[in-house]
Amino acid sequence: MEFPFDINYILPYEITIFNGDYRVLNKGQTTRIFTSEKLTSVIDAMGEASYRAQGLSGAVTTTRKFRVSDHRLYIIKKTNENNNLSIVIGILKVGAKHLYIYDTNGTVYERTPLCVLDFYVHESKQRLGYGKRLFDTMLEFEKCAPYELAIDRPSNKCLAFLNKHYHLSAPIHQVNNFVVYPAFFNQSPIAINNTLSASKQHTESISWLSPTSERQQRRPFSEQIDFGRNQKMRTLSNE
Repeated sequence: MEFPFDINYILPYEITIFNGDYRVLNKGQTTRIFTSEKLTSVIDAMGEASYRAQGLSGAVTTTRKFRVSDHRLYIIKKTNENNNLSIVIGILKVGAKHLYIYDTNGTVYERTPLCVLDFYVHESKQRLGYGKRLFDTMLEFEKCAPYELAIDRPSNKCLAFLNKHYHLSAPIHQVNNFVVYPAFFNQSPIAINNTLSASKQHTESISWLSPTSERQQRRPFSEQIDFGRNQKMRTLSNE
């Protein structure tokens, strides 16, 4: 996607990683992008393109939502060979969510996994390796294995992508519209009451995902993993 300005200043890397404060997180940097108006244009345009391509009712990724969240947004660009300017070709948004996840036996687990919340590569650049590069960069930065992820409302194309590149098969669809894979439960804590109703799950999930709760999560997911190795994991709501 082209923009009427040079995006190289606001996207200094091939894949630039942002948090909600518009800070660049690549290679341990915390540089802040002050040309927020241009970055806002990029985020909103790519978010709109993503939801239209997936046939959703509204944009999952908008500046308004992103700025009050603890999500990370990965934006990939490519140099335009015609004029040496860069074009934006894809986005990937991730963040931790408190979820109740069911396995194939109907046993429910309370987890706070890293979630893929939005994933889009422009139609003209699909099947060229950009999606794989974007996803691999995310996995490396977040220090997460593909099977540990929960995917929000994945399209059939997304599920095929995960199967092709990461050998993830037999997706387990959840009542909260997330999808996980069987290996997701390999490191799960003890299951909670498996009679938990879907309505209770829905109510508690909405309460947890309110903007106030999201703003309390200020550590990147990769830091949460390291923290958990030294202490018993606490749910974010108790921190």
